[in-house]
Amino acid sequence: MLRKRVRWIDGHPLARTISKEERNRRLQNLPTATPQQLKQIRDEYKNRRKTQRIKRLIGVGVLGFVVLVMSPLLFKSLDYPSLWRAPDSPQEYHMSTERNMGVQDYINSGFTYESRGNSWLAYTNYKKAVELRPDLEAVRFNYVKQALILATSSRLDPTVAEEVYKEYKRDFPDSDRLKELSVMVGE
Repeated sequence: MLRKRVRWIDGHPLARTISKEERNRRLQNLPTATPQQLKQIRDEYKNRRKTQRIKRLIGVGVLGFVVLVMSPLLFKSLDYPSLWRAPDSPQEYHMSTERNMGVQDYINSGFTYESRGNSWLAYTNYKKAVELRPDLEAVRFNYVKQALILATSSRLDPTVAEEVYKEYKRDFPDSDRLKELSVMVGE
């Protein structure tokens, strides 16, 4: 933004961005200023305030327009059909996530669902993360844990959970987390 040069009257700068009180104080300290110069100073001040107000209104208008235009696009690009609630079923979830998610996305959403207490969606997300990266021990642990939780509530076939547990035990025999899983299995 271009600014005009600071003007001097009797050695007092009339700065562009000063408070009203400071402007009045400087004007009172200019006894040699002619009425025409004082009128010019007041007019400049009023014009500057007016342009600031207009710029502010234009900025708010542009921002409001951008928000109005972008919000439908934002809602369409979200994973969930609705911003305020998570999907109720795995089918609704898979229908809503058509975009290609990476391993970290699956881990993050699995952790989110696990913290909300939705074991089924946590299980499906961890399962996809394990399919992409089976070498991640922490993700495999969370996957097995959710499978065992679902098997105990008879929402998942117990043989599937047992098979997943055996694979984890085979791949990570020295894991510290194996004790927690063996307690859940009942070994």
